Amino acid sequence: MFADWFEFRLGQNFFHEEEKIGGVTNVLNGAQDLYFGMKLALTKQMELFPAIAVIPQMMVPTGSSDFTANRVLPGLNVRMSWEIVKNFFSVEMLIANNEVAGKYASEIHTSHFETQLAVSSISFQMTSKWTPAREWG
Repeated sequence: MFADWFEFRLGQNFFHEEEKIGGVTNVLNGAQDLYFGMKLALTKQMELFPAIAVIPQMMVPTGSSDFTANRVLPGLNVRMSWEIVKNFFSVEMLIANNEVAGKYASEIHTSHFETQLAVSSISFQMTSKWTPAREWG
């Protein structure tokens, strides 16, 4: 946004979920809470030492009644990435520590911080402005 070490993040997901319990189908539709975050680059890659960035983020309670947590859910992630083939192929690992809320009505007022460690994406740079990536968690 302002420099190559700063990235503003904004995300919105929409869901259609069908659940069948005891012969009754329950259908949920709507928006998830809005995601805000920023990525701050701390180091560049130096040989085998990865590029490192921190990502403070949060979900804000703007979603539909079926998918909102009804409160802010903060998080802080650390991203490590390695460019394997210069300007073409890279791998990323993420240590994610985010507050998550209960999914079901009985858990609606519960939340906890969840820490995950995963190889989270691979990407291929097609042009200087377009880099498709595959992410998983």
